[in-house]
Amino acid sequence: MSDQAPAAPPLPRVLDALGVGERDIASIVPLTGGTYNTVTRVTLADGRDWVVKTPPSRGPAVPRSPGSSTAKRIRPRRPARAWS
Repeated sequence: MSDQAPAAPPLPRVLDALGVGERDIASIVPLTGGTYNTVTRVTLADGRDWVVKTPPSRGPAVPRSPGSSTAKRIRPRRPARAWS
């Protein structure tokens, strides 16, 4: 058993980080086409519409493809050595 509290779902975490509280939200509608991300339309009480993309959870159920990590290290190539 873990002593850590479960992580909040990604959308509430993102909205909270942007200073958007529950009373600021008029509606939340799921959208399609986010590939592996979750895409949601958030309509705010003041009439603004936001489209918010959130990544999947970091659980073991998320399949990973080799080379798909955005954090992979890219080593620069050394310039060719000039022979004279």
